[in-house]
Amino acid sequence: MSQSAGQSAYFVVYHGSRDPRPAALAEQLASQMATCLQQRSPNALSSELASSGEDAPLLAIAPLECCETPLQSRLAQFAHEARQQGYSQVQIIPLFLMAGVHVREDIPAEVEAAQEIVGDRQQLSLCPYLGSHPRLADYLRSLFSAAPSSSLNVDQTVHRVLISHGSRRSGGNRAIEAIAQEIQAQPAYWSVEPKIETCLMPILQDKTSSDSQPSRVMEILPYFLFAGGITDAIGQAIAEFQRRFPSVQFRLAKPLGANRAIAQMAVDLTASPAVQAPFSPYPQSSDSSSFMTAVG
Repeated sequence: MSQSAGQSAYFVVYHGSRDPRPAALAEQLASQMATCLQQRSPNALSSELASSGEDAPLLAIAPLECCETPLQSRLAQFAHEARQQGYSQVQIIPLFLMAGVHVREDIPAEVEAAQEIVGDRQQLSLCPYLGSHPRLADYLRSLFSAAPSSSLNVDQTVHRVLISHGSRRSGGNRAIEAIAQEIQAQPAYWSVEPKIETCLMPILQDKTSSDSQPSRVMEILPYFLFAGGITDAIGQAIAEFQRRFPSVQFRLAKPLGANRAIAQMAVDLTASPAVQAPFSPYPQSSDSSSFMTAVG
């Protein structure tokens, strides 16, 4: 019997973009996920074995959009390859932060179509999407708390904003509002109201220049997985705010990105609660590039 018999292969789905950056970052994240899966494997008896590349999981990654080959075809081909190597099922992991139309409709439809191609020879199982991880809010909170505090004065007031793409569907932004409330931030959206300008202007115009008012710090966390055109535009908008309001300190975080904590959360969603690998909500690296940095 193959060593992989009874085990799962993994197929990771991300949004896709004509911008090359998300694809490169998705590949990095998939590599980190493979490491997490390898270390979770019951056959990985030591860190030396896990780092040696032995018993590496079978994992592939593909975009939902901006790809010539339909997702269902790529998934069916991967399932065929997995079956040839003795894997009994394929788990599909959606790297999406919100339960929008892609998560609720598009990806399930693609998986169903691929299952029809594969037939009953291979089981395709759709995992929960990344944004549904119960500890994601803890991780977002840690990004705010990781902002350098040594530069803060006791009389400074900190305002926190969580900005996402936003949905025009009725109730489509409730999840963002709930997360923002949990991490004590104000929700804002790029495509719908309240937009970042709507959130910030009342605060910025409230006697910003008065000596009697404490100086303000604006911490903005983009609720995006990878950098792209929208996050670039957010950065430009915040830079313009910094130019217009030089007495206010703006700190803009990078998108969540490809890091060990995000990879571990994605891997967690492939397991039942009884066998989930331990997860720390805090960044595992001393690299401060994912923390908030001053604008301007």
